[in-house]
Amino acid sequence: MEDGMKEDETNAAELNLPNYFVDAVREGCDSFEWQVDEIQVHIIGWKRPMPIKALLNQLEESNYGGWNTTVPLYIHLDGGALPEVTTIVNDFEWTHGIKHVNKRNGNNVGLREMWLFSIGSASKMAGDNTLMVVFEDDMSVSLDYFQWLLAVVNAYGRNPHCRDANLMGFSLSPIRLEEMRKPFRRWNASAVIRDGKNAYLSIVPSSWGAAYWSDKWNEFSAFVDVRMKPPYYDVQAEILKPGQKYNYDKLQVTPKELFIPDARCNVWPKSWKRFMVDFMYVRGQVLLYPNLPGEMGLATTLALPGEHTTSSTSKDVRVATLASYPSMDYQSLPLYKDLDILDLHLNHTSREDIALLGNKFLHGVKASCSSCNELLRAWARPATHLDQYDSPSFSICAPDLYTKKSSSSSIATNEPSSPQAENRYLLFEPQYGANNQFYAIIEAMKWARVLDRQLVMPPIFIPRCMDFRNNSEWPVTESILQFGYIQFGYIDGFGHNRQPLGFQEWLKLKIPVHRKLKISRLALFDNSTRLLTNAILKATHAPSGSDIPTVDIHHLFEEGQPVTPNKVKFLLGGCNDQVMAFETLFFVNMKLSRSRRVDNFALMNDALTLSDRAAMTYDTVKSLLHEKLGQSTYACYHLRLGDFAYLCDLQKYGINKTVAKKYNNLLVKLHQLRNKGYQCIVSMDELVLAVTDVGLPALIMTNNMTPIKDKLKTVALATASSEWVKEKVAEYLPFGVNEAEYQLLCLLIEQELCVEAEYSRLNKFSSFSKRIEYKRKARNATFDHWMQSETRQTSRHASLAMSWILFFVFGASVAGIVGERCGLRYDRLSFVRMSLGMNAGGGVACG
Repeated sequence: MEDGMKEDETNAAELNLPNYFVDAVREGCDSFEWQVDEIQVHIIGWKRPMPIKALLNQLEESNYGGWNTTVPLYIHLDGGALPEVTTIVNDFEWTHGIKHVNKRNGNNVGLREMWLFSIGSASKMAGDNTLMVVFEDDMSVSLDYFQWLLAVVNAYGRNPHCRDANLMGFSLSPIRLEEMRKPFRRWNASAVIRDGKNAYLSIVPSSWGAAYWSDKWNEFSAFVDVRMKPPYYDVQAEILKPGQKYNYDKLQVTPKELFIPDARCNVWPKSWKRFMVDFMYVRGQVLLYPNLPGEMGLATTLALPGEHTTSSTSKDVRVATLASYPSMDYQSLPLYKDLDILDLHLNHTSREDIALLGNKFLHGVKASCSSCNELLRAWARPATHLDQYDSPSFSICAPDLYTKKSSSSSIATNEPSSPQAENRYLLFEPQYGANNQFYAIIEAMKWARVLDRQLVMPPIFIPRCMDFRNNSEWPVTESILQFGYIQFGYIDGFGHNRQPLGFQEWLKLKIPVHRKLKISRLALFDNSTRLLTNAILKATHAPSGSDIPTVDIHHLFEEGQPVTPNKVKFLLGGCNDQVMAFETLFFVNMKLSRSRRVDNFALMNDALTLSDRAAMTYDTVKSLLHEKLGQSTYACYHLRLGDFAYLCDLQKYGINKTVAKKYNNLLVKLHQLRNKGYQCIVSMDELVLAVTDVGLPALIMTNNMTPIKDKLKTVALATASSEWVKEKVAEYLPFGVNEAEYQLLCLLIEQELCVEAEYSRLNKFSSFSKRIEYKRKARNATFDHWMQSETRQTSRHASLAMSWILFFVFGASVAGIVGERCGLRYDRLSFVRMSLGMNAGGGVACG
């Protein structure tokens, strides 16, 4: 720039650079082959014969080992270049590839136009997967600069499928001066970057030895074409009269509504970099910088007098010592996700924060500049609709910050207005068994409400997603269930309640899904998370072998941290994907209350009910059950014998270091339940004892009746089983269903029969039981759980003792009041029922 600070020269030091030859396991790029079309070298020159000659010789002598193809050299000479410069360039022999010399005719156009138009034209011809290294003619470069480039490309961008869509490129020179405020401030990365990492990211652009990805430069060029038009920029205001100097405080080259907040670049005349600041600030784009010992660089400016640098007799602090590459003792680069990110003033920030700043800025422009819509469309991120900036709340699209380059352009291009809200959808891949799928549906209803989208209701796969055969006929969930509206508490102010759309009906629209979002860990013991994905790819005629890319943002919704409506709205409300698809929603639970969490099972009572046709079948089966049991009063028992039974054997599947952490987390929860006295696997003798003890006809629900049948013959009471329910559903079903719908209907009817029982004993380890538990709670109905024998005996004795004390101390009148309230007879069963009610609810619960 026009000012500079001076200091003594830094001593040279040896440097160990990263090993790009060895493919270390790196998050994001470890499984991808090299796929970079080309690495090009560009030089911008004019009237500096000796500096450009020295630079050309350094580039020729540099080490290009490890790159198995040529490196083309492009030399761009401004109009009026000195004949000596032209001769040096023409005579120069480049042995690493083809040399191209582009000399402008006529007068010089200046450094800004050379960057914007010469580099811009080269970028368009290069395609979308080329790395362009640009040097000005007053620079010096390390002979090992290319080795550093190969190292950082290998680590962070060797393939479009692993390259961050927000990565503009790599700077070879370090930042040594904070120049976005006056006065400029000396800055040293080593004092700021945490843990001594040898690279970091910043939204500050570089003009000294910067390597830009061609696709990002093409996006920048499209923005600049609009940004430099009147009334957004006044080129005439830059023109000085002879002898006149710039008064930066009064310089008006752009409307103040377009000023980047607290940035000196707003008044830089004839600068291409000021527009790159505009672009990167608003879009949240970053450049990677080296942080090497002694503030060394792989390239440096010589700070020679020129268009943006004043003459000086002492060393400019922006001139860095060049790094050497003396040994094969390499050090590694950090994982991309661990890199520090610095803002425009070189303070620590995050991707989310810089995205928010960009959104707030455009929100302000939209509000203050009625004629800026053309510029806003060019400035905003792809897929951003201008209506978004009319909202009083600020939202970002966090997935855009973590989308890889290969999928970033597939979302959409900017449109002048947003699609209608009813045409914006939310869907997710179901996982686990039916009741866990119900749980995720309730969660999806909350997310759809907050994000003002219509939920695409997935099929319910029975018995669970991983066991569902792909060639089976899919269930139409809405033929069995009807969906009500949930009272969402303090998120009622978000969005609208919309009736969900069935997946099969939505699939007929053939809307492509451009990405899936990973916001939580995936299901354990359930490796099928692609049922809907495969169906979508088939319906939209996706090419063979193609897939829907996944954007991992689960760290933004980490377990243990509250997921609030405001957080969801902030991180995802700015996304304009027509279909927002999630890999799973099972492991998240958005808070509906400011003070406590509301379990999704508690919300199912209103949200998921039997359809009218399914309810007719249920009424029929219920009447048949009463006939079979000989009375309408019965008990219900749920045994978990088939699914996941092996997990209940915690002695065999103990917690140890050889088991993956994610499995240990589940086993810890099972241990916690067992330590509280709950029982997972119930023996046949325990079942018979419980049925006899309660003394009511029994409905036995389990997915494995084989070990139970013979044992139940010893019970004098009438019993019915899950198998019997399925037989009656099949026999009396008044409407046509496929096999999957039949299985779903049987499951729901079983649960409803258990909900209406006089008494239920449930399995604390089962989500099937948990849904029944919450439905019985809503009815103030009696239930308890299978307990380990010693725990149950202690609990029963204590409860019975309390019941006898109440009876004998308070007398028959008190007992009569209780009996009248609960409709109980005064026999042994009465006190068993009363004690069980006390166990379940902390007091006498009536069935």
